[in-house]
Amino acid sequence: MGVGHEPHGSARNYNPWMKPRDRQRRRLTGALFVGNALASTAFLAAISVVSIAAAELTGSTQWAGLPSAVGTVGSALGAVALTALSRRSGRRFAFCLGFTISAVGGAIGVSSLWTASYGALIAAMLVMGFGRSVSQLSRFAAGDLWSADRRASAIGFVVWAATIGSVAGPLLIVPASRIGAAVLGAELAGPFAISGAGFALAALWFFVTLRPEPLTLAVVPDDAKSARDQAPQRPLWELLRHPTVQLSFLVLMVSQFVMILVMTMTPLHISGHHHGLTLVSGVMMSHTLGMFAIAPVTGHLVDRFGARPMMVAGSLLLALSSLLSAAAGEAQAVPLTASLLLLGVGWNFGFVSASAALQEGLDLRDRLRLQGLADSMTWTSGGFAALASGFVMSAWAFRGLALVGTGISLVPLLALVRHHRQGTRGKTA
Repeated sequence: MGVGHEPHGSARNYNPWMKPRDRQRRRLTGALFVGNALASTAFLAAISVVSIAAAELTGSTQWAGLPSAVGTVGSALGAVALTALSRRSGRRFAFCLGFTISAVGGAIGVSSLWTASYGALIAAMLVMGFGRSVSQLSRFAAGDLWSADRRASAIGFVVWAATIGSVAGPLLIVPASRIGAAVLGAELAGPFAISGAGFALAALWFFVTLRPEPLTLAVVPDDAKSARDQAPQRPLWELLRHPTVQLSFLVLMVSQFVMILVMTMTPLHISGHHHGLTLVSGVMMSHTLGMFAIAPVTGHLVDRFGARPMMVAGSLLLALSSLLSAAAGEAQAVPLTASLLLLGVGWNFGFVSASAALQEGLDLRDRLRLQGLADSMTWTSGGFAALASGFVMSAWAFRGLALVGTGISLVPLLALVRHHRQGTRGKTA
C-alpha cells in the first residue's frame, strides 16, 4: 500500500476547506490516544514485576535487569524496523503488526513463569519490546498530523494516554497475580497474561480505527513540499550533524537512561526490604503517573516557551529525583514514592520537549528517517541502563545506583549551555 502526503499550510493560512481533513486528524489523534492507553496498561502490568520474576528465577539480583535490557533492545530494533515498514506500507499496518507481536511476547512470558524458564522470560521481553516500540512511535504519528504550532501539544496528548496505563497497569498486578497463582501455580504469570491480552486488544483497535492511513494526512507546508520536490534527499549523516538534532538525541537518550536505571531496580529494592507487591504497585503507579499525567501540560509549555527551557527543567528534575531515591535507603514509602514521581516528571519534560525539537524545520521525509533512529538510540540507551542496573546495584547498592543517575542527569545541561553559546555567537556574528 503506498502512502502519500497531504500538503497543508500553517495555522495562519488555515483554509475552511480543510475542516473535514482536520476532523479526520482529530479522530486519528484520538485513536492513537486510545491505542496507546491500552498498550501502556499491558506493558506496565508486566514491566512492574519483571525484575522480581528474574531474581526469583535466577536467585540473584545481578542479572535481574537483563530481561528489561533485552526488552529495550527489542524496542530499539522495533523502532527502526517498524518505521521502515511504515514508510513502505503505512503506519496502520506497521502499528497493528507491532502490537500483535507484543501480544505473542506476553504469551511467552506466561509460559516462562509457568515453566520457571529464565531463558523464556528473556525471549518474552525481546518479543514484547519489539512491538512495544509502537507506543513511542505513535507520538510522532500524532505530531505529523498537525502544524508546527500545535505539534508539541499533539505529542503530549498521545503521551498522556499512558496515564491510564500508569494507573490500571500497576493496579492489576495484585489481582492478576492471584489469578496466576490459582490457575497456573505461578503468581507472576498473571501480569504477563494481562499484558498479552492488552496488546492484542490494542492491535485490534488500531486495525479498526486508523482509517484513513495517518501518513496521508501528515502536514507538509507548501514551501517545504516545493523544496522537497526540487531537491534530492539529504544524506542521513548530514541530518545528524544538525545541532538541534544532536541535542534532541542526547536529551532523549539521557532521560531514558536515568529513568530506566532507577526504575528497573526500584521494585527489587522494595522487595529486598521485605515490602510486598502492594507497595511496589503504589510506587510504580506514582512513577508512571509522573511520566504521563502531565504530558498535555508539557506539550502546551513547549509550544508556548520552546523546547530548550523544558529540557533544562527535565534534567534538573531527574537529578533531584535521583538524589531523593538515594536518600530512601530503607525503601521508605514516602520519599521513594516522591522520588519516583519526580523521576517520571523529569523524564516527561525531556521526552516531550526533545521529541518536538527533533521535528523542527524538517520535511516529513527527513522526519520519518530520524524518528525511528531516535527511538532506536533511546531504547538502546535504556537497554544499557537496565543491563547495568543489576551490576551497579550489586556493587554499590540502590543508593549508589541513584547517585550514578544523578551525575548522568546533568550531562544534557552541558550540551544545552554549549548550544546556547553557539546560537548567541551566531546572532552576534
